[in-house]
Amino acid sequence: MEVLNIYPEDINHTDLVLTMIGTATEDHELDGETVKIKINTNEYDLGKNVSMEFDVVHNLSEKHLTPTTTTIKRCSSMFMSGNFRIIEEMYSLQLTYMSFVSLPSTKNVLAFHQRNHDTISKE
Repeated sequence: MEVLNIYPEDINHTDLVLTMIGTATEDHELDGETVKIKINTNEYDLGKNVSMEFDVVHNLSEKHLTPTTTTIKRCSSMFMSGNFRIIEEMYSLQLTYMSFVSLPSTKNVLAFHQRNHDTISKE
């Protein structure tokens, strides 16, 4: 599988660090020594919005991440970074940093643009 013109055999798990905003597609999952989170994010490539899914993982021994990642619920939005890997044709991010974010809803964004348009039109 090719991602961004890079093939899995061309990288190892520490060669490429990704930073992204994503939304959890399910609640977090504890699997022995690991926290797993499935997220959806978008990549903008050549003017196209491409939806991508990632498995985000970290070891429970990484205590600085555990209080945050173990509270993730479906539809949680977060800013994160980590080491990119491809495992069994699934995009994976070995988490190094994560913080919750609040994303504007489409309805709020459209209302904001309409208010700005109305203000500019009156001037």
